[in-house]
Amino acid sequence: MGTSRVDGRSRCSGFFAAGALAGLVAGCYRPELRDCVVECNTVGDCAPGLVCDDGFCAAARGTCVDGPNGRPNLIVVVVRLGRVNIQGQTSCENTDNGEMHQCEYVLPPGDMIKLMAMKVDGDFSQWDGCPQEVQKICHVTTTNEPITVTAQFDD
Repeated sequence: MGTSRVDGRSRCSGFFAAGALAGLVAGCYRPELRDCVVECNTVGDCAPGLVCDDGFCAAARGTCVDGPNGRPNLIVVVVRLGRVNIQGQTSCENTDNGEMHQCEYVLPPGDMIKLMAMKVDGDFSQWDGCPQEVQKICHVTTTNEPITVTAQFDD
């Protein structure tokens, strides 16, 4: 079984550029600032009132240790030949028909993420562990605890 690890975190430059544009368009921009999402090198890279903690902006030191609770909070497993596209992230693909492939993502808690099963060689069979599914689409809301979703494909 192969494993991939992906961090779904924004860069400060994109965050502030998007904020400035929204402020010009909307007239009043008040972003929701989440801990451990925006990368930083110094406290100057963070919004006022936040500190640079382990490379990420946060309200207090000791909050950011490699994502929520220091571990991935979305685990996607692909059984047989197939791919799962994860909204806003790199896809998780299994290219080995006899095995499974696992991808781990560190995402902000409370995000609603859409996963879509995509055929590579075989047909999509079913989801396991998906809280809200409609055919090839699975909706997951991330939390601080790991959620494992498995996409099974037929030969």
